[in-house]
Amino acid sequence: MFTRPRSLPDACRWLVALAAIAGLGCSTVMPGSGPFPPMPPAPRPLPGMEQAEIPWLSPTHFGYFRDLEVVTNWSSGQLLYRRAESEDPWQESSLPLRRPHSFAVGKNGRLYVADTHNDRVVELTHPGGEALRELREIAGRPLRKPHDIAADPARGLLWVLDNRRLCQLRDFGVGETCLRLSDLGSGYARGISVVGSEVYLVASTLGQVVRIEDFERRRFETLQSPGKKAEQPAGSWETTGLVLNDVEFFDGFWYGSSFFHEDFAQGTDPHRFRLIRWRTWDDFEAGRWQDLSPLVPEGLVPYFFTATDRSLWVAAHSASLEHQGWVFRIADRK
Repeated sequence: MFTRPRSLPDACRWLVALAAIAGLGCSTVMPGSGPFPPMPPAPRPLPGMEQAEIPWLSPTHFGYFRDLEVVTNWSSGQLLYRRAESEDPWQESSLPLRRPHSFAVGKNGRLYVADTHNDRVVELTHPGGEALRELREIAGRPLRKPHDIAADPARGLLWVLDNRRLCQLRDFGVGETCLRLSDLGSGYARGISVVGSEVYLVASTLGQVVRIEDFERRRFETLQSPGKKAEQPAGSWETTGLVLNDVEFFDGFWYGSSFFHEDFAQGTDPHRFRLIRWRTWDDFEAGRWQDLSPLVPEGLVPYFFTATDRSLWVAAHSASLEHQGWVFRIADRK
């Protein structure tokens, strides 16, 4: 709800009121306004992805498992993997997956994959191997298109983002607790991000990030982006405002990706603000973010991030499968 700051002069109050009517929230800072540091250099694509003999490569998540690089290829329903920091040919998993979106490495060193359209999470010891176990229900309810999974080393947990609920567990069938997304003030959500000891739910259609302070007691803080215009799972800045896929912290900045694509943009610019960064959550809520969208080729949707000790990566796919997807290293630690 819009509240006019008491300390603003009358002229500024009118600007704030007009911004609120236009859907820009109570900040007088226009989204994307600076000053900002220089744009990062051109991103470096992950070498050798063009060699993968898979049509319409559409990665949603890139990361590491032991000494391997691993990619979820959403369109083919496979994991791709190879020796890390090499240009070896990509190997393809034989495990029957349907629209896998993400994976995590648990405290036991095993690989957990959100096998979205098979309504399950699978546990592996190797991306090219067979499933050791599969999880089809959590806390007594069947999984329905689990979209993201994240490891929480500080608590020894796995977080699973299921359709309309968020769950935490210590193992399959052990320590399982779930909350409806509505209990956390969220609508449809795509991502769950663990940054240090903090857990963030990416409430996509509302343009929000929910910082979870105490899961069992349902204590949370909602961080709202300005300029929200419509609650849709995809769109453009002009038609919907941010439709966040993921957030990640790296080297002094928060980064965010949004599901903007020409198929959902209603003739508006589908590229502006699809990849942004900001320094603090106050900056996020005020719209003081830097637009990094030119770092990702047109037609691609930046999706999930991966931060390592050295670099920040983002997987970018083509929602319409009309472009070659890729994985990009978009920042290096200074």
